[in-house]
Amino acid sequence: MKTFATSVLSLLLLALCVSTQATAQAQPPTATLPGYWNVEANRCTQKYAIVRFYNGQHELVHETRLANQHLVLNRRRMGSRTVQQLNVALQEVLRKAQANINTAVVPSQPH
Repeated sequence: MKTFATSVLSLLLLALCVSTQATAQAQPPTATLPGYWNVEANRCTQKYAIVRFYNGQHELVHETRLANQHLVLNRRRMGSRTVQQLNVALQEVLRKAQANINTAVVPSQPH
């Protein structure tokens, strides 16, 4: 009786795994994000916060330290105005980074 129950349980788990993989593959691919920001704060000292801005390839574009400010990291408690300001700052940082890439001087090569 134990072997029968074990066999049935194994088959159910196998069916569940296969059905989960099938639905995961059926989902459309997600769009590439233009960038994102990340806030790092120390709970103990609360003397500063570090905001890092990343591009869509997860490369660090800009980092800034906010002295004498502590940002709450919980999205529900972080004010929508703060989130909007960080999103605007992200767009500006990404725009400046793109401008720097476009105006980069390529050294001329000797003929």
